[in-house]
Amino acid sequence: RAASMAMGLRSVAALVLLTCASCGSHCSQRTLRRGLDGELSGKHGHMIRHAGQDSVLDVVYVRHGHACHNALKYQGASGWRWIQAKVQSRNVPDAPLTDCGKRLSKENGPQLMQALLDKLGRAWDPQFVGTSFMLRAIETGLYMFPDTERVYPLPYINEIGETPASIPEQGTALRTLHNESADKVDWTFAEMYEAQRAHSDYDRFLAFLHNISENVRGQHAPDDPYRVVIVTHSGFLTAMLKKEFGVHRKLNNNDAVRMRYRVRKNKLEATREEGDGEKILGPQLERWTAKYLCCNDYKRCMAHRADSMGPAEDTQDGRASLLIEGPKPQQPCCTSAP
Repeated sequence: RAASMAMGLRSVAALVLLTCASCGSHCSQRTLRRGLDGELSGKHGHMIRHAGQDSVLDVVYVRHGHACHNALKYQGASGWRWIQAKVQSRNVPDAPLTDCGKRLSKENGPQLMQALLDKLGRAWDPQFVGTSFMLRAIETGLYMFPDTERVYPLPYINEIGETPASIPEQGTALRTLHNESADKVDWTFAEMYEAQRAHSDYDRFLAFLHNISENVRGQHAPDDPYRVVIVTHSGFLTAMLKKEFGVHRKLNNNDAVRMRYRVRKNKLEATREEGDGEKILGPQLERWTAKYLCCNDYKRCMAHRADSMGPAEDTQDGRASLLIEGPKPQQPCCTSAP
């Protein structure tokens, strides 16, 4: 592993160690040894320094990419089927990304990094990528941040009112959809917090994030914060922005907001600096705003769970959901649009 991976939140052993207070017996399942210099060494040999003071976490919260349920909601068929599509959009279990969402997530990842570079005058590459337990968030983490070595599904940032598929089911789906890159997904926290897989709670998430950030406290000053990406959902983000800034602000798929937190002894403290909570990409965001989709724009949905996309028919272009508006002649597709 690269030297930059040898410290901080990249070390799963460190994370498990520092969540002992909340996971009890899980700690006995990981082997840690104490070095002669008083530091701790995890199973990967990464050295974890003692906690200090006044570190800062620089967190970019990202809304997941365009997913199968979004296709039904945003590109629903016209007439009475529009109502059916709206209803069906709430009944797509653990929806993956559409092909359109896959393409846009790949494009918006570099766009986000460039926007942060332009704003800050220096590169902002994530040192830790966490996602909700939902398949679409995990996929977004893989596609938007392909250079990351690990993607960690985390508790308390799920979509409100939705339950993810089981870990074995998600693992199978990711191997089918992502092949080798599925191995980047680290299920440590998904297994440790299985009872919280459907929870969405900003305060509890901050407490969790504080626990796992203790090993970087004292190592990252305000001018050198630890950079974290969290891929989550519209409901969680709306609630977070309401709590922190008193505003009602909804993010489009793949857009992001930035928050900075001081790592205090007992909690994370939002600094609410200028620009925090504002949309990072906004008009620069690559979006599909058309009210239709081609079959190729959501073929992943039909392959994954065709039954969840409503009644369908075979067309010359492939299997099409009758609940999604199709293109008119000569209209471009999301997956082929320039």
